[in-house]
Amino acid sequence: MVQFPGFVSGTVRDTAGTPLQNIFVRINTGALILGESRISHGGDAEDIPVITAVDSMYTNASGYYISRALDAATYNVRFTHTTYRDTTIHSVVVTPADTTVVSPVLKRRNHTPVITSPATAAATEHILFRYTATASDSDGVVPTIAFSLYPAWMTPVGDTIRGIPPNGSGNTSFRIIASDGQLADTQIVAVTVMAVNDPPTITSPAADTATEQQAFQYNATATDPESTPTISFFGYPNWLTTTGSAIFGTPPEGRRDTVFSVVASDSQLADTLVVTLHVITINDAPALSSQSIVTATRGENFDYLATANDPDNDILTFSFRHYDASWLISTPPHLHGVPGMANHDTTFEVIVSDGQLADTMGVYIYVVGGCYYTTGDVNESGTFTGLDVTYAVRYFKGGPDPLMTCDCPPHGVWFVTGDVNGSCSFTGLDVTYMVRYFKGGAEPIPCPDCAPNVILKKSGTSVNPMSQPIENKK
Repeated sequence: MVQFPGFVSGTVRDTAGTPLQNIFVRINTGALILGESRISHGGDAEDIPVITAVDSMYTNASGYYISRALDAATYNVRFTHTTYRDTTIHSVVVTPADTTVVSPVLKRRNHTPVITSPATAAATEHILFRYTATASDSDGVVPTIAFSLYPAWMTPVGDTIRGIPPNGSGNTSFRIIASDGQLADTQIVAVTVMAVNDPPTITSPAADTATEQQAFQYNATATDPESTPTISFFGYPNWLTTTGSAIFGTPPEGRRDTVFSVVASDSQLADTLVVTLHVITINDAPALSSQSIVTATRGENFDYLATANDPDNDILTFSFRHYDASWLISTPPHLHGVPGMANHDTTFEVIVSDGQLADTMGVYIYVVGGCYYTTGDVNESGTFTGLDVTYAVRYFKGGPDPLMTCDCPPHGVWFVTGDVNGSCSFTGLDVTYMVRYFKGGAEPIPCPDCAPNVILKKSGTSVNPMSQPIENKK
């Protein structure tokens, strides 16, 4: 009986049911597929089973294939493609005059993604750095990008990693992982960080305090990431001196708040700070500058003006004490009055105060001018007696001058003691009045413009019209 040949045919699809074209189909006999033997070539040739490829073909656009006529037997049918996993259907029985349908479903072959972005990058201190990772997958899958082993200043967002390198960060790296969910590719990216020269930063305070007449010192400090900065000063007052990073001095009297500038430089970049210096003033006592010895003239206005200096320019107040209130009047800063014939040398104290501290000075007043005399006392015995008549007559006969003369304007200098008739002159008529007085006549009449300290009455008693007469002989 003749056996008619059979056939093997079918349609190859993927897991989604889509027909696959160009799938290579091989039909073989035996347990092994030609080209897959793992038997060592060192064995005897007769020990190696013979594998015969009965037929091979490719699927068409509809995924369909059909073999040539095959003898009735058992076969292995293998399906291969670079994109799909190799699949072998074993023990396919071909029945004579019949077609055996073999329609496998092929799973896609999974290929490892490949990272395509560069393995090096460059960044600059203080400037935003950005790196975008890219990868491809021959399976048409878009790989998932992840990052690891990156420095703290970097932040990954999706397929990008970014950040700003801080000062002194140095070279670094990070790792890229591209995955399709099963397989992954990794790559270490080396990042070269270019350093940037940063300016120094002054760290010492922008304000300080000094005290008048006390030593002051300010120490400037600064930092620089790359080096030790150089410190200098400018715009400071002349009482300050600089040495290295220090500025020092003693604020003199009367100095007020001031400023100076600190500069920290690395020879390319610099930082500048204006320091405000508050100077605490110390209250200094005022000092009287007016005279301590003065002169007053009887019958004329006397005015003493107290003056003083204060280093702090405070408002000053003046006062007077221990002065002769019989003729002196206190109207600070003035002490004034008109001394009379009875007034003589005296003293007082002047005080100046700034509200906290004070200065005190004693002042001596010389009282001059006027005359200290007794009417009719030509021989200056202190009383008016008949002997004075003799002295007066002797004068007019060419004898010696009377001892007392006075400058009594507007009458000029004259022998005022001999004026007993009130004529403000000394003439022979005064001798007549003197004699008349001792014979019981009218009392002596002094010059009204140059009053004496003592006027004698007929009774012979002396009357002193002034209190505390002082002697001023000429």
